[in-house]
Amino acid sequence: MSQKCPECGGKIVKDAAKLEAYCENCGLVIEETPIDLRKEWRAFSPEEKRKRARTGPPSNLIYPGKGLGTNFVPKELIRNKKLARRGGNKNLIFALSEIKRMSSQLNLSKDVEERAWRLYLDAKKINFTQGRKIERAVAAVLCLACRQYGIPLFIEDFEKISGIKKEKICKDVKSLQNRLKIKQQVFLSSEEYVGKIFTKLGLKDEQIKMRALEIAKKAEKEIGNENPRAMAAAAIYRAYKEVHLTQKKVAKAAQISVPTLERYYKKLPP
Repeated sequence: MSQKCPECGGKIVKDAAKLEAYCENCGLVIEETPIDLRKEWRAFSPEEKRKRARTGPPSNLIYPGKGLGTNFVPKELIRNKKLARRGGNKNLIFALSEIKRMSSQLNLSKDVEERAWRLYLDAKKINFTQGRKIERAVAAVLCLACRQYGIPLFIEDFEKISGIKKEKICKDVKSLQNRLKIKQQVFLSSEEYVGKIFTKLGLKDEQIKMRALEIAKKAEKEIGNENPRAMAAAAIYRAYKEVHLTQKKVAKAAQISVPTLERYYKKLPP
């Protein structure tokens, strides 16, 4: 390395502490040691590597934002979760685990899970959970959370995973909605139920599915959204009538009775 500055011809000084060389006259940095990007620690097993690592996983194009986003959770939810985990309330611990278990079985998003947890805490404040099984209260708040997010799940789905009869769940959902004064609610359309019933029947013809969606949409405009599940079942039955799809099979997939299917089938516009 030249002992003179290329800019002003001044004297080059080496700084041993900073590991760099600079011009004494103009301050131009002539040489510096590059930053070492390697880890400053060593690990001899996967367990040691997991414990000593202080960074997250690498970016992944599969996830939105390459998986580098940050999820923000309201402080109130974090506080209540911490209180539950500390053992201050065993019922809260069990309720939280049940919400997670049922949400996982129903493939619900974290947003719905958090909403159900908030509803459960609100229900606890008004003593709604008192005298009820925790599974029963959790089924009710999850059902209400799904309705608010517009997720087309049947009451029977909650009955299956909670072990609580659907009549009790329906009653609790209505009672909780009234007591919490929840007015704004997303009402599901018959079109949203068409896809779910379509999947349960194991049907694959996309053209006929589109036909059923058109029938459901037209019926909803003309006669209203009184019973979207029954209307969706009737639309599918009409669209698939040519392939001899029985009323019993459609009613079973929609979890309604055959007479209900027949009644709404007659209501469909021509």
